[in-house]
Amino acid sequence: MRAPFVVAAIAVMVAVSLPAKAQFIPQREPPAQPQPQPWPQQTQVPMPQIPQQPVPQQPQPTGPRMPQQVLLDRKFKEFMVGEWTNDSNHLGMQIQTTVLYRADGSLVGTQTVTQYGTMQYPLKGTWSVTGIDENRFVLSLIVSGASGGSSSTSLVVVDRNTLLNEQTQETSFRTQ
Repeated sequence: MRAPFVVAAIAVMVAVSLPAKAQFIPQREPPAQPQPQPWPQQTQVPMPQIPQQPVPQQPQPTGPRMPQQVLLDRKFKEFMVGEWTNDSNHLGMQIQTTVLYRADGSLVGTQTVTQYGTMQYPLKGTWSVTGIDENRFVLSLIVSGASGGSSSTSLVVVDRNTLLNEQTQETSFRTQ
């Protein structure tokens, strides 16, 4: 029978591997940390006195001397007033959008979506423009309702009745 021998051999190996008498080894104290030294004293150097000069007042623009940006924004706002339409195709849907941009910055219109039938959504909101250069501007819209949200689109004036969306390359046409 080998089993008692194996058990006895394991017991002898464990007994041999354990120390006969456990010794207590005290832990050393960590070395003392040096104390931080204070910064050397700095001397205060007086700042030189700079004479105050009056700030020249900028003349306020009046009449024909308005800032270029104001004139550019006004030009594009006047250009946008009226009814515009845009036809696009997105993911197999035909979308026709017609919007009336009013001079007071409000807008109304409809968006007709055709795919397996036709749905029409009313549009209502506000608009503003920011001129970029003589032929380009950003049109910003805030539309309320179920299809609401805000967007800004960079447009190029092709002619008096045509706009080109720089991102999508779609055109919009003046209808009124």
